[in-house]
Amino acid sequence: MKLVLPDQKVLEVAVGITPREVAKNISISLMKKAVAAKYQDRIIELDQPIFEDGSFKLILDKDEEAFGVLNHSTAHLLAQAVKSLYPKACFGVGPSIEEGFYYDIDLGEDKFTDDMLEGIEKKMYELAKQGFEIKGRKVSFETAKAIFAHDPYKLELIEGLVGQDITVYQQGDFIDLCRGGHVSNTKEIKHFKLLSLAGAYWRG
Repeated sequence: MKLVLPDQKVLEVAVGITPREVAKNISISLMKKAVAAKYQDRIIELDQPIFEDGSFKLILDKDEEAFGVLNHSTAHLLAQAVKSLYPKACFGVGPSIEEGFYYDIDLGEDKFTDDMLEGIEKKMYELAKQGFEIKGRKVSFETAKAIFAHDPYKLELIEGLVGQDITVYQQGDFIDLCRGGHVSNTKEIKHFKLLSLAGAYWRG
């Protein structure tokens, strides 16, 4: 199998190799700096196997793209923390943005207040230190609907994915709908701060 690097060099690798293995084969120091990878212009995790020829680039800790990967991963950590503290919470989307990240969250009967941020942030650090692997998998349309049957926002998002690949990611007992692009383990999420709350209408 052939992977084409940004400088157009071609790596001959085994089918099913992971980005982490690619980095390790080049050097241990490079592997330690790798945060994620870009394969066919899509960000993938370091432990995601690759089965076809394509363009390939390692995303290192000093790269601008690494900031987005870490922010997106931290958004999932936020959702995991909120779900553990408020089990009835439902979730919209949680993207990385230029200033950091956010997540659309509905607590139902509970309402977010500024004094809740400290407790949520503390829970995030606790979860991060537990070192949950972040694993993704493809699921069918019906399976996705079954997984998120309790969450009307996720169900609405899933309805917009008819005929497309649907992936879910799991860390610990928390599972989320996502296209991917994360660090491989929550231990890699080390520095973050929850700054503010903002009210919003769903898709408003």
